[in-house]
Amino acid sequence: MRALFVNKRLLGAVGGFVAPVVVLLGVYAALGIQPFGPKTLLTQDMRTQYVSFFSYLHRVLTGGADGEYTFGKALGGDTAGLTAYYLNSPLNLIVAAFPTAALPVAILIITATKTGLAGLGMNLFLNREKAGHATILFSTAYALMAYDIVYAESVMWLDAVVLLPVVVWGIQRLVASGSPVMYVASLAAAIMVNFYTGFMICVFSLLYFVTHLIFFQPEPRRIRGPLLGFGAGSLLAGGLAGVVLGPVLDSLTGSKTFSAADLALRADFRLPDLLAKLVPGGYSRDQMISGLPNIYCGVFVMVFAAVFFATTRAGTRRRIGYAVLLGLVIASFYINTLNVVWHGFSPPNWFPYRYSFVFSFLLVSIAHEGFTLAHLPLKTLALITGGGLAVGGLLLLGHYEFLSWQKFVLGAALLVATAGGFLLAVRHRSRWIWAAVACVCFFDLGANAYLTLDWKTYTYADGFAASTTAGQAVVARLTAADPGFYRVENENPYNHNDPMLLGYRGLSHYSSTASLDVTGFLGSLGLKNNGNWIQYAPGSTIAADALFGVKYLLATSPPALPDDRPYTEIWSESGTAVYANPFALPLGFMAGPAVSDVAMDQPNPFELQNDIWAGLEPSISGPLFVPVPGAAIRAPNLTVTYEGTALHYVKADPSIGAAIEFDIHPATTDPLYAYFPTIQMRPVQLWEDGRPLGAYFDTWRGGNIISLGSHPAGTMVTLKMTLTTDDVFVGAAWFYQQDMTVFRAAIQQLDAAPYRVTRFSDSFFDGQISNPGAAAPALLTIPYDPNWHATLDGQAVQTTPVLGTLTGVVIPPGTHTLTLRYVPGNLYPGAGLTVLAAALLVVWRLVARRWRRSWRAGGK
Repeated sequence: MRALFVNKRLLGAVGGFVAPVVVLLGVYAALGIQPFGPKTLLTQDMRTQYVSFFSYLHRVLTGGADGEYTFGKALGGDTAGLTAYYLNSPLNLIVAAFPTAALPVAILIITATKTGLAGLGMNLFLNREKAGHATILFSTAYALMAYDIVYAESVMWLDAVVLLPVVVWGIQRLVASGSPVMYVASLAAAIMVNFYTGFMICVFSLLYFVTHLIFFQPEPRRIRGPLLGFGAGSLLAGGLAGVVLGPVLDSLTGSKTFSAADLALRADFRLPDLLAKLVPGGYSRDQMISGLPNIYCGVFVMVFAAVFFATTRAGTRRRIGYAVLLGLVIASFYINTLNVVWHGFSPPNWFPYRYSFVFSFLLVSIAHEGFTLAHLPLKTLALITGGGLAVGGLLLLGHYEFLSWQKFVLGAALLVATAGGFLLAVRHRSRWIWAAVACVCFFDLGANAYLTLDWKTYTYADGFAASTTAGQAVVARLTAADPGFYRVENENPYNHNDPMLLGYRGLSHYSSTASLDVTGFLGSLGLKNNGNWIQYAPGSTIAADALFGVKYLLATSPPALPDDRPYTEIWSESGTAVYANPFALPLGFMAGPAVSDVAMDQPNPFELQNDIWAGLEPSISGPLFVPVPGAAIRAPNLTVTYEGTALHYVKADPSIGAAIEFDIHPATTDPLYAYFPTIQMRPVQLWEDGRPLGAYFDTWRGGNIISLGSHPAGTMVTLKMTLTTDDVFVGAAWFYQQDMTVFRAAIQQLDAAPYRVTRFSDSFFDGQISNPGAAAPALLTIPYDPNWHATLDGQAVQTTPVLGTLTGVVIPPGTHTLTLRYVPGNLYPGAGLTVLAAALLVVWRLVARRWRRSWRAGGK
């Protein structure tokens, strides 16, 4: 009998892994995803973020990049938060075997493997007491639930789905016998592979433990021992994850902000609307941005979950316990305050209800129990089927944008086929009927996955491979020709993370762990800033390029670089032209003492840059950016009123177009720039003398500096702002020219006392710096971080923040050796906590056997 149980369990485990992988690959084949077609899984954030992080990880694993710090993110930053959020899954080691051009294949393998492991883990959990082949259906439903399908592109969240059944199983063992290892180890693993979803599992673990203690354990009065064990085990799990959490807590300081307003007590949707997400294929772009929880996991799961609550064989306490758990999660969906708490006290930006996998876990667990306990009487199934069809009919009248009558018909057909099929299979005990029912269930899950994914736009494999191969070839050639430290930027990037994708040091970056201090600093200088991301183009000026050491600029060839950049094309390759910037400053240089006193609260980016350059070089002969006065404004079909600090332009006749036109008369041939602040975002389109400049006011952080090129003195330049809505708010219209004479003189002075780096990596610099005068600060264009440790001639020296964000070191007169080394914050305390927690867990495990009997009797 024992061998039979083991065999069933083994077969179930194999089937639990294989079945969801086969169904998922079938869906990918239908969608034309490689290797079954020309498309890849690069869509949405996988295309704009994660594939670049995988490229960076590939370089780290193959020795091409540091793992502690990178200059591939917004001037530079530590990687603890980035890796702990995006890259810590052990399965990501697969990317070491795949060059950047082939990363879509690695991503497919990782996604499919995590899906299979979710099925495996759930199958082992469901078979923990009594093995059965039917568990493959329920574990597959868990692995292919809507959450997994919808958020598969956010592949870093799928590890939580894999580990959740193990964590819950560990809680059950902890309560039943006092054995802590499974709970502690699995919860620690969940935190380490992704601290964000790990936090969600911690929240659910607390809810599940309390519910289990009250409703599920056979001896409900036994409380003291389990309470102590759960508390100690949870602390140990956090301690085991200390080696990750320590640096993460240090890293994320300043990357997210908390607002009490985010926790406002309100309902986020109409509660009955949640039922609409139980229809197959209930997903759309709007749902991705700010939709309802993704909770679909198969019609048959809903049928047997209803059977569980309808049968008395489950026991009243157990049914109440599951109802309480489901109610708590639904309340978290419904009440904004609870929802924000689940998300780590920070409301999500797109991809809402990221913890909805816990609801599907509960639903599948309940359904499996309903399947094992019930005899499936015809009356019960008829009532469930009729009720489901009635609810579906009512939902059809609701006109949900993410549903269609075809999806309702599919759901109704699956409901009837599932209920009838299971009824026949149980009564006739026919393997053929069981096989047919299984096929219906797998089709159910596959159809939902296909309908969920079919509308998305996917990157083609050959295009991605060609783009990244060509880009990396350009970077490799550039690095071979100039192996020094400098920054590179791209006028036509593949995504906001091109520096990490292609392997160069740049300014652009996009991630949830981005430093708000750094993105805000760059945004204050006029670069395009959305909080979570910073984009080099448009927004940078010649002066900003020089300050941050952007020595080379990549641009599509043809067309050539815009004429406001007096850079020299040095060569072109594979459609990319490389331009050298003769004004680029080194990583560090001596600056004027007044630079430490520059106020960074100036809202005008041109005047702020004037203040910065005056602080950098006291001998500067005048302002670097000179205002262009008297721009004439025309606003036909628009009425204008004052709204606080902005002008509010409203269409007089909404049925026709409207635009604001600015006539500018530059005084010299120097580069001309514009900038418009706003108080409310209303996207517009910009045109310069009929030439399209793209969208403006299209990010929630506001606008960016616009390059208007160089023009003959006295000519008229017309900038047109075309409204795309009925109104727009314009705070001001600032037009400036960069005085190139003043700029060249300032560059010559600053470049005379550089920090000459002789040895470096991303986390280490060693070089010489000379100060010809009195003690003064050297400015390093490295974001200030106290974990950068500096020595001057071998003696430790203090670094200080300069300009609010960059790093300063006071240099005495003479020539000195300046060394910088980055050590992740809290790394050693975190590692020590991990070692201590591991030792305590071993001690607990060794002594637990001796007082197991006392544990079981505790609290009686």
